[in-house]
Amino acid sequence: MAEGLRVFRKLQIGKETTAGTAKAATVIMRCEGSMEDGTKRNYVDEAVGFFLSTDRSYEAFTLAKLTMDAFPLTFEQLPYVLSAGVKNVVSGSADGSGSGKIYTYPFSTSTLNTLTSWTLEAGNNQQAWEAAYGVVTGFEISGSGGGDSDAVQLSAEWVAREWSTTTYTSLSLAAVEEAVFPKAKLYIDAIGGTMGSTQKTATLVDFSLRVDTGVRAMFTGDGNLYFTDALLRARPEVICEIGMLYNDTTIAEITNWLAGTSRQIEIKLEGSTLNTAGTAYSKKTVRIQLPGSWETFSGLDEVEGGDKVTGTFRAGYNTTSASGPQIVVVNTNASL
Repeated sequence: MAEGLRVFRKLQIGKETTAGTAKAATVIMRCEGSMEDGTKRNYVDEAVGFFLSTDRSYEAFTLAKLTMDAFPLTFEQLPYVLSAGVKNVVSGSADGSGSGKIYTYPFSTSTLNTLTSWTLEAGNNQQAWEAAYGVVTGFEISGSGGGDSDAVQLSAEWVAREWSTTTYTSLSLAAVEEAVFPKAKLYIDAIGGTMGSTQKTATLVDFSLRVDTGVRAMFTGDGNLYFTDALLRARPEVICEIGMLYNDTTIAEITNWLAGTSRQIEIKLEGSTLNTAGTAYSKKTVRIQLPGSWETFSGLDEVEGGDKVTGTFRAGYNTTSASGPQIVVVNTNASL
């Protein structure tokens, strides 16, 4: 008897032309994860003369869920998550005559972004499953230094309409490059200044950006058990916890917190040098750009025998800078 094995699990996605109309997968996501059927089945409590309940039940709705477990973030595949949870950007813009392609994902401000929907293929060697209208409801980007220095990690939560059996689309693995934490840079600037202009060296020891994208599935009476659409309906929540060595830079930010002063924070991740430098970028890059303010600071904590504190930074639209949070990715792929 054939047996499904964990080592044969696979997640593939394909970009949909019309949301909810399934498309064949075009890329293997280089991660680990697990699929779940979120279908709701209700059992009826009825008075029919039996002490034991009957097996009468019905499906209230169908829902496909998929979790991408924390895995090394790559410059090439982060845009797939951002296109499905932040903004429908699936082509990189040219950086002058450089070989880098720029993908910019601003969070919705005064106008609502549209999203890219993806058909999900998931399963293992025993059975592959397919679900249309896949979008991202939340994701996290995190990294740690000290003795735990490693690749920056990415995880994400997807929802789609409903799982059905399928056969995997035959695809080859795409080349990817990991972003590693020791090459990260922290920039903090006044809200009226230029984002990413003042680097704070020898300070950043860890960070965790957690995003509730605001995607909410809507079930309506339209003849189907699956959701009608899954759109940006709730305000996104963009929160970044930043661990910093307890030094002059950090004390200055604690002072800004106590004063309620807004700040601009950028965490930049850089990779290999591009074959041809562009006008703005010479390396593969991720820029997490966050206008906002400090919500809290922790007490002293230990890292490799030194002291650190963790500040919780809540990002949002700032009227002075006339900007909201965004994530910029630079790689060498012209499109997703």
